[in-house]
Amino acid sequence: MKMRMKRGLCALLAVLLCLSMAACGDEPEVYGVTVISPEQTSVPGKTPAPSAAQPAADDGLNWLVEPDASIEWVQSLADYPQNSSDPMTHREELYLFSRGGKVGVIDLRGHVVVPESENVHWCGLCGIVNADETKIFNAAGQVVGSGGHGAYSSIPLYDEVGGQLYYVDYGEYVPWGDTMLGGGPFMAQVVRISARPLAEGEEMKDDFRFNADGTISVLEVEETGMYILVDGSTGRPLSEVRYEEHKLCKSGMFPVKRNGLWGYVDEYGVEQIACKYENVLPFDSGTAAVRMNGGWRYINLADVYQTDDMDFEEVATACGGKAWVKTAAGWGVMALADCVKN
Repeated sequence: MKMRMKRGLCALLAVLLCLSMAACGDEPEVYGVTVISPEQTSVPGKTPAPSAAQPAADDGLNWLVEPDASIEWVQSLADYPQNSSDPMTHREELYLFSRGGKVGVIDLRGHVVVPESENVHWCGLCGIVNADETKIFNAAGQVVGSGGHGAYSSIPLYDEVGGQLYYVDYGEYVPWGDTMLGGGPFMAQVVRISARPLAEGEEMKDDFRFNADGTISVLEVEETGMYILVDGSTGRPLSEVRYEEHKLCKSGMFPVKRNGLWGYVDEYGVEQIACKYENVLPFDSGTAAVRMNGGWRYINLADVYQTDDMDFEEVATACGGKAWVKTAAGWGVMALADCVKN
């Protein structure tokens, strides 16, 4: 029983750290983290002038960083929940980029912080780690540790049949009790649970529940593919609206997908921007990117376009009025103020 209580407390901490967070891999093993001396992997320098192979974009736009056609994909680290071990500061200024099939980290000045040869990804525990997770990088691109992420995470589940919220502790469905209450709202995955008693002599596997009377129930769990917004202070849904997908909440707004289209709801479950867009990104300082008719633009919290009639092919989450955007010339950085509607 003591072992079970200890295991439950560990899982409880993991859940609190990982609410609404996608797990980094499939239930990884737990590894220790060894701190080593910092090692500079790349020294930021001036953004090189466009070469003959990469001419300056002749599109009339005011680029802070000239477009680079060799970059295939860019995503803000701020689109991921904050890492729980030694939380990284200023991560919203850093972006993952893809080149040659591998992933590195670049900043808003166009400086490569971690080269793509490291083939990094974001870990919910460690932050920036390389492909085999033997290196942990800080925001300056220095190696500050080694080891795997080793974080067990569990997305909260809401049983719409019994009206009960659960977290999962290695196969055990633990009801969301008083010790779990508190904090802000979060998204829970909607499931339908049916239960039966554990038969005498039956081996207990995953998906089970300890009942108040000491008996054990075997659970059949049906995933609905939907999510619901839950009040962290009560453990109850804020509304009955179901969403097909959701993204990280920033500026008090949850990007949500309903009936195949994206919009935003606030922390009270009220739809502030209708689900009418093909795709959206999280808000930053009151600005968010939305896609309509195949092109991207930026809006404010009042759902008013903040960029003119140009449509970017792809975009990344803005930071401090700047954003990585993609045109026919490639990915570059623009100041959004330079393309604000008058």
